[in-house]
Amino acid sequence: MINETNGCTNSSSVSIDEDVALPAITVDADPQIDCDSPTASLDGSNSDSGPNLIYEWSTPDGNFNEATDAPTITALQAGTYTFQITNTDNLCTVTETVTVVENTAVPQADAGTNGILNCDVSSISIGGSNTSQDGPLVYTWTLNGAPIASADSPTFEANQPGLYQLSVLNTDNQCEALDEVEVSIDTILPTATALAPDVLTCTTTSLQLDASGSSQGGSFTYAWSTPDGQLDSPEDVLNPTVSSGGTYTLLVTDNSNGCQQQVSIEVQQDTLSPVADAGAPIRLTCTDTLLNLDATGSSQGSFMYNWSGPGLASGTSGLNPAVQVPGTYLLEVINIQNGCSATDEALVTQDITPPAIAIDAPEMLDCALTEQLLNATGSSQGSDFTYNWTTSNGSITGGANTLQPNIGAPGTYNLLITNTDNGCTSSQSVEVGQDITPPVVAASTPDTLTCTTTSLQLDASGSSSGPVFDYNWSTSNGILQSGTNTPTPLVSSGGLYLLTLTNTENNCISTLEVSVVQDTIAPVAEAGSPQELNCDFPVLSLSGIGSSTNGFTYNWDGPGLLSGTNGLSPEVNQPGMYTLAVTNDFNGCAATDVVAITQDTITPTIAISDPQVLNCDLTAQQLQAGNSSQGTEFQYTWTTPNGNINSGGQTLQPTINAPGEYTLLIENTSNGCDALASIVVEQDTITPEVAALTPDTLTCAVTNVAIDASASSSGPDFDYNWSTSNGQIISGGQTNSPTVSSGGTYTLVLTNTANFCSSELTIPVVQDTLAPVAEAGTTAELNCDSPSLTLSGSGSSTGGFSYEWQGPGVLNGGGTLNPAVNLPGTYTLVVTNNFNQCTAMDAVEITQDVNLPSVVFTPPGMLTCAVETVLLDASASTQGDNFTFNWSTLDGNFVGSTNSLSVSIDEPGTYDLTIENMLTGCSNSNQVVVDQDIIAPVAEAGNTFVLECWEDTANLDGSNSQQGPNITYQWTTIGGGFTSGTTTSAPVINAPGLYTLLVTNTENGCSAQDQVLVTQPVPEASFDLIQPPCFGDPGTIRFPQVTGGTPPYEFSIDGGDSYQAGSIFTNVTPGNYELIVRDENGCTYEASAAIIQPDSTVAIIEPAEATIQFGESYTINGQTNLIPSEIADIFWSNPGSLSCDDCLRPTARPLRTTDYLVTVVSQNGCIDQAPFRLFVDRTQTVYVPNAFSPNGDGTNDLFYIFARSGVIENIRAFRIYNRWGEPVFEGYNLSPNNPEHGWDGTFRGEQMNNAVFAWHAEIEFIDGTVEHFKGDVQLSR
Repeated sequence: MINETNGCTNSSSVSIDEDVALPAITVDADPQIDCDSPTASLDGSNSDSGPNLIYEWSTPDGNFNEATDAPTITALQAGTYTFQITNTDNLCTVTETVTVVENTAVPQADAGTNGILNCDVSSISIGGSNTSQDGPLVYTWTLNGAPIASADSPTFEANQPGLYQLSVLNTDNQCEALDEVEVSIDTILPTATALAPDVLTCTTTSLQLDASGSSQGGSFTYAWSTPDGQLDSPEDVLNPTVSSGGTYTLLVTDNSNGCQQQVSIEVQQDTLSPVADAGAPIRLTCTDTLLNLDATGSSQGSFMYNWSGPGLASGTSGLNPAVQVPGTYLLEVINIQNGCSATDEALVTQDITPPAIAIDAPEMLDCALTEQLLNATGSSQGSDFTYNWTTSNGSITGGANTLQPNIGAPGTYNLLITNTDNGCTSSQSVEVGQDITPPVVAASTPDTLTCTTTSLQLDASGSSSGPVFDYNWSTSNGILQSGTNTPTPLVSSGGLYLLTLTNTENNCISTLEVSVVQDTIAPVAEAGSPQELNCDFPVLSLSGIGSSTNGFTYNWDGPGLLSGTNGLSPEVNQPGMYTLAVTNDFNGCAATDVVAITQDTITPTIAISDPQVLNCDLTAQQLQAGNSSQGTEFQYTWTTPNGNINSGGQTLQPTINAPGEYTLLIENTSNGCDALASIVVEQDTITPEVAALTPDTLTCAVTNVAIDASASSSGPDFDYNWSTSNGQIISGGQTNSPTVSSGGTYTLVLTNTANFCSSELTIPVVQDTLAPVAEAGTTAELNCDSPSLTLSGSGSSTGGFSYEWQGPGVLNGGGTLNPAVNLPGTYTLVVTNNFNQCTAMDAVEITQDVNLPSVVFTPPGMLTCAVETVLLDASASTQGDNFTFNWSTLDGNFVGSTNSLSVSIDEPGTYDLTIENMLTGCSNSNQVVVDQDIIAPVAEAGNTFVLECWEDTANLDGSNSQQGPNITYQWTTIGGGFTSGTTTSAPVINAPGLYTLLVTNTENGCSAQDQVLVTQPVPEASFDLIQPPCFGDPGTIRFPQVTGGTPPYEFSIDGGDSYQAGSIFTNVTPGNYELIVRDENGCTYEASAAIIQPDSTVAIIEPAEATIQFGESYTINGQTNLIPSEIADIFWSNPGSLSCDDCLRPTARPLRTTDYLVTVVSQNGCIDQAPFRLFVDRTQTVYVPNAFSPNGDGTNDLFYIFARSGVIENIRAFRIYNRWGEPVFEGYNLSPNNPEHGWDGTFRGEQMNNAVFAWHAEIEFIDGTVEHFKGDVQLSR
């Protein structure tokens, strides 16, 4: 500052600071509003903060509902939002803008139209065509609020009624649409019912079924069917006619919903014919001129009897008519209840002649026929004849006093017949012969049946053969395919097969049981649990480890088998059904199992924008892939094989700073699927040219070479730099021609210093200093097989090489790879490479072995029946891994393996053993002899005989068998029994059966057996029970047939307390009975039976009386203890007033008090009755009013007669008079309770005044009676 007045000056200074620093601003935001996120958070909290900073949010088109001066706000709608920060210290302001977008488009859900399920329609398709299809949509169905598994498409096949809801979810914005559809169901079954029908009888041959109570209408159809009856009319009506008892089924179909219902009824048919038994034939004789027929075996009770014949003397309508003439008599029995009948004939003969005798030629006794009945039944027979058989050299075992004696030995038999009525006799003799030689039976052991060997032939060709021998194979647990009557049948199942060989000439039989083993056990096939292929697991290993292992073959079949199809863990890469087949290698049996493999391989979407080209100015840039799949389930990974990712390698916008190929991998973590896309970032940087000639090869003679790269770019701007990691650079490493002394890889980096671009070249230098391979071969041995050897140098280098062998015994080929030698010692091979003169050597040792093995035997034992195999022991001989053993024999037989020094044999003979040293070829032999003792003892079980029921025990006779201190006996039996002596030659037995004697020589173990058959014929019988038809009636027990045993027979029904000769027991009271049939030898047939007392037939009416008003009806409550099928007939007295006269509960409508009597008849003809009285109250049932008001108000305007419905037949006349006796109304043949038949209070068209009028009526009632009624009536308007 200058003072102009005095010229003085002064100065001072001030410092002015500048503060224009802007605050830091950062906004983090989720810029999308969708259905899952209805708001967007705008977060500026990572910006600068402090007391001098003011925040302000603003928007021209958005919205928020909170203070705008906070760093973080919530945007409520799409729009542009601006965040401003002001520094109050320097008033500097900074802003940042965020755009929020809205994605709330809701997809469309169309669940379709409502539907109905019924008996025909089990499922319907729901889901309409208007449902959204495009975009990342997820479809979900629920039924009545519950999710439906696997229902993930716009449509669904519904098979249950209920409310179905379809949800369509857009996974991009989580917006969801819902729609519902109702599926109802109509499965109401029609009604099918039928009334119980009547019973068919011999007189009632058809009836009509009644199903009118079933559903009826145009939508219903009917179908009758029967498995055992007979439909006579159309099957599609409700009331068909049938003519046979059986089960009838009605099927009712409702065609409106396809539903069906059926009902079955039983039609009973009583067409059982009665029993007509005219009795056994009877015989008239000179003393018996009049006899009674016996028909008491016929049905008795409600039956009629009618006899006809040539000589009926009396009793033609009873069960025991008298006859006096021989001939045939016919009995007819008629069932009164069902009209069915039956007939039978009785033969009446006459015998007044002397006895005749005739003996049939007997059969020859053999193994099957050990005894027989001689047959003299052609002789005279009857109660007047006696028979006596005798023999001097045979054996009569029973029936010596009958026409059919049982004989058990060959010989001459004489019959004497005596007629006791006339004393006449006749005699005759017959000769019986015998042949009991058995056939020979033998069979070889069969193979084993498997799943591949499904059948095989048994071989019994060593058995007796010829036209007289019959083969019969049988089995209880196997399967015979063919040839059951040949020596070689074909079988197809494991089991025991019995061959029965019969000599048809003498019926002698031999049997042999052959066991066939079957191995058809199927393996276990387990294909494992279902799995899913996805992008993480494009290949899966199936697991069949639960299947059978060891000895099994595996085969997988399916759409995507990669490997391991014949193992338990194949690899697959496609979805589908995979089948594992497991086969047992031994028996060929197989099993399969299936496993399902599914797949989820939906890949993400990937989109990468084209990048810019890198150059010297642009050394880095940000790649853009924002249009690819986004969401929390996606992971992003950038990779490059030749570029460089600077940052953001896990985002959609990475920063790169090098050219190259960049690959984006997007992985969907929900299914492991990924998508891969690549882009190439280019770089404009011209590189120098680099080239080099191929260098010479380094060898033992050439120890260094120069690499010539003079063809590369050259000049002052180019720098050369050679390097190697495995070679050796001697000189020139910075020039275009370096010198190297070692094979390896050499790299030249040529750099253009003007643009810093460089090129690189790698060139190999080959070095051939490899020594040759010298391989003299493996150690060898001179021996008996090989007195000289050829050495093998074939493992040595070949082609361009020379060879030299050195050793003690080179015969020839010393300059080759395979010289011949004949002396043991060390041989050396020298190999020289003719190209590089490198050498190598190897040696081999040759040994020698010419020693013979030794063959030494331990003395063998002797073969016997007990000792079936003998061990030949040569274990003291030379042995070892290099020795082989060869056993042989010309007359013996080996059992099992012969590949060791100890072998088993089962035949006598001479056995040779040869031992050879496989290493040397030297061998030696020796032999041993084996003897045998297998002579069997003699076994004789004795002759066949009969054990009578009267005898408790008997002795078997084996005394003709071989004896001695070294002999033992053992008896066994099939069906028989011993009391003692089973180890002696004569045991005591107590039962018939097949007895076998086994005789054994304890010195050699050999045995023999023989059999003897002991028989005891026992009678067999059948019996019939005729139960009492009604309560209190007796029953009948009869024996219609007896077989076996020895006649004559006796019969008892009291457990043997008493016997009778007749086979029919009549008048048997109800109770339990022990039945016995006893033959001549005391042998019995026993059984239990019961004659059952039937229930009484009961008929009752409850109550027994009732009262009704005249004209009313009443349902009588008849009851019985019989079920409908047991009722034969129902009938009532006074049926004229009943609705039915053959039912239990008729409706009665009598006009007077009436007594009724119901009679119930059972199917057996049993009867009971019950009375009932119905009182009829005939008290006045007519009512006539005493006033009426014909004023037209609709109430009581007419005067007429009232009565109980159905009581009045006719109102013959109805007259009304005024007080002077003049008739004002007349009506004839009127009906009661009918206003149209009344008086309206007028006379000659004029209304009558209020007054009292007299009336008179003549009324006829429904029972025909006529009564007169009179009175007066007040007319009041």
